[in-house]
Amino acid sequence: PKADKTRKAGSHASPAAVANPFPGTFFPPQVGQLYNYPPNLDGSGQNVAVFAFNGGTSGDPHGGYSLAALKVYFEKVLGGTMPAITDVVVQGPGNDPGSETQASGDRGDSTDEVMLDMCVVGSVAPRAHIFMYFTEFTTQGWVDALNAAITDDNQISVISISYGNPEDDPQGAWTPMGINQVNQVFQAAIAKGITVCCASGDDGSLDDERTGAHADFPASSPSVLGVGGTSLVADSNANPTSIAKETVWNELSQGGGAGGGGISSVFTKPDYQD
Repeated sequence: PKADKTRKAGSHASPAAVANPFPGTFFPPQVGQLYNYPPNLDGSGQNVAVFAFNGGTSGDPHGGYSLAALKVYFEKVLGGTMPAITDVVVQGPGNDPGSETQASGDRGDSTDEVMLDMCVVGSVAPRAHIFMYFTEFTTQGWVDALNAAITDDNQISVISISYGNPEDDPQGAWTPMGINQVNQVFQAAIAKGITVCCASGDDGSLDDERTGAHADFPASSPSVLGVGGTSLVADSNANPTSIAKETVWNELSQGGGAGGGGISSVFTKPDYQD
């Protein structure tokens, strides 16, 4: 893998007091407060690998981030400063942001996903160093990027992956051999004490299939933390301080998304779930 230049971070102002002009929504630091994240823990000394997939044959080859947009978000919107960011190109073109239009997203442009992940990590853990691992969505692309993150000199402590596909779709992205190969690297990651967080999916137990219940891999792996969505209501829109109500995210009936989940058809139940 080739490590590109690092964008250095400055001193960090607390973004917690920044007013949110969008009622019913939360900036990531506000979510951290609602979950009682310890205010003295800001990610100092932690190196977070954020995976970004682009290139290959999956449609639109674009995917990446805009430094200018991130600067506006961290400095103007949240009132802090940019986190330290380093690109690590494993496969594909590296940082190559697309147009962020609906059409480009439908073709596979991952720019929106990349920016979302960076904005959340960089605002909840502002002093963590973000390493962007760029690769292609193939089994080899996954294995190579994961191996790089757990064996290179970047001393990664957390891996964040917001991508996945149904684990049991014979026409899908994953083959049984591919799942096994990727899962072996996840086992190597946890053996080194690296926390791996993977998105559970946005389409409920359908997991973007037409029928049946399907778990999303890699979230279904016993070696990772599957992270799903919730619908969160705070005690106040203007100055939220506590959670008034929280339910599983499920807006499929309104044409929206839902948190993924289900029982894996590939992995047996791990001991820690007994």
